[in-house]
Amino acid sequence: MHKMSKSPNTEKVPDAEDLRDQIGLEKITQSVQDFVKRFPGWKSQIDGRIRELQEIAKSIDTFHRGSTIANVTGSSMSVVGGVLTIVGIIAAPFTAGTSLVLTATYNPTL
Repeated sequence: MHKMSKSPNTEKVPDAEDLRDQIGLEKITQSVQDFVKRFPGWKSQIDGRIRELQEIAKSIDTFHRGSTIANVTGSSMSVVGGVLTIVGIIAAPFTAGTSLVLTATYNPTL
């Protein structure tokens, strides 16, 4: 009878490329584990920065709103001043010049 011989161990011996891959995987694993440890602290810092930016944006929006109101008010006053000037000039002959006081209220350089 023929005896079956045992086959030699077919496990592959790691070569240099396999070792580089293993070291690379270990570095990646370590980096991921490091990130997981640090992320909660980073997240709270980022959340704080986001809150600061939201407050700044709200402040800018409030300032812009106030500036727009001031601009509209200033433009309206300019129109009113122009109208008073025209009315004063038109009324001057009928009021013996006293209506020219109205023209003095309009100063477009202010």
